[in-house]
Amino acid sequence: MSTPPVAVEHDGPLAVITMQFAPYNLLSVELMDGVLGGLDEAEQGGARAVLLRSGLKHVCAGADITMLDRAMEGGAMAISPRRASPPDRVIPAPGRRSGTRHLCGRRP
Repeated sequence: MSTPPVAVEHDGPLAVITMQFAPYNLLSVELMDGVLGGLDEAEQGGARAVLLRSGLKHVCAGADITMLDRAMEGGAMAISPRRASPPDRVIPAPGRRSGTRHLCGRRP
């Protein structure tokens, strides 16, 4: 059995989403779907904050360019409306450098 691209753990109001898409957490349809699914799970579990981390050496070391080939051939990389649209809400959060950073999420 293969390791799923993302694992989700809950620690009280904190959800920890760990990207573990070996070998390099390449940006791909599978990883994006895993992260979006992890965010859904965090929201449904009542998380008030989400920590996105890597279980590998790199957070993300590039993109899986084979997904571009699949898109050109009309394959499995169809962009769903969920991926193509911006988030429903943007929550300002204090930041160290710019004064404000934004956390994105979807409306429940």
